[in-house]
Amino acid sequence: MDIQQANLTISAAILSKNAENHIEPCLRSIAWVDEIVLVDGHSTDRTCEIAERYGARVVLHDFVSFPAERAFALEQTTHDWVLSVVYGHDCSPRPGGRNSGYHAKRA
Repeated sequence: MDIQQANLTISAAILSKNAENHIEPCLRSIAWVDEIVLVDGHSTDRTCEIAERYGARVVLHDFVSFPAERAFALEQTTHDWVLSVVYGHDCSPRPGGRNSGYHAKRA
């Protein structure tokens, strides 16, 4: 059973800062999710602008630590399942394959 057959809703959470050279392929690869949340550490390049073009909700947040940022990003999402994405990776669905992010079911 695939995601559409199971009627699951999925958010993607991305942490970024000054990632304009890497963010676009990542965003293209997760166009299949229901929601994209980009938690950005106040980029000075076009990262946020590019993300918004792909429909991402951009949340500016001061960086504390990676665990704290991931927890904050999870709080910003609205769906039951969350794909935590590394902005330089491709997370296209691959039947029987591995993606570069990981899934977390909201408790």
